[in-house]
Amino acid sequence: MRISKDIIGMPLISVDEGVNLGVVKDIYFNIALNALAGVYLGSDGLIKRKSRFIDAKDVILLGEDVVLVRRTDASEISETNVANEEWIRRSQLIGREIQTAGNTLIGSIGDIYLGPMGQVRALALAKAQIESPVASAGLIMRDAILEIGEGGTPIIVDLSVAERQSMTPEISDIIS
Repeated sequence: MRISKDIIGMPLISVDEGVNLGVVKDIYFNIALNALAGVYLGSDGLIKRKSRFIDAKDVILLGEDVVLVRRTDASEISETNVANEEWIRRSQLIGREIQTAGNTLIGSIGDIYLGPMGQVRALALAKAQIESPVASAGLIMRDAILEIGEGGTPIIVDLSVAERQSMTPEISDIIS
């Protein structure tokens, strides 16, 4: 299990030629927040800035020390700073509020736990506002999320599902 902040700064290596493509500057998730959508490598150019991205379909593995990419030419260049309207940037998720459908504030997103193939497994809870097993575990499993929302709107979770999941052995598997 990988926590997304640990991926930032990792080198991206192509497996076809062994070329270092750069380092991860940020990561993007799909709009459903269930999988990695792409990796942001930064911008090039002084006058006409162009952003570089690698789509998740070209990411083979989120390793301990490197991110392995299928091919050297996987990097896509965009003249805008937005990779895709269907992608959510990690930096836009961190600090976003998490609440119940009844508008009870649970806390905010501290980080995002990913599986080895980039699947979103859980949200790390920051600034817990309630006393519950969820606060003790410090995690909300992806399955407990009901609604992602747009922009800065809170993420809505089913608290009863989150509490039930926070007492399972799967939680300790994620954080270990």
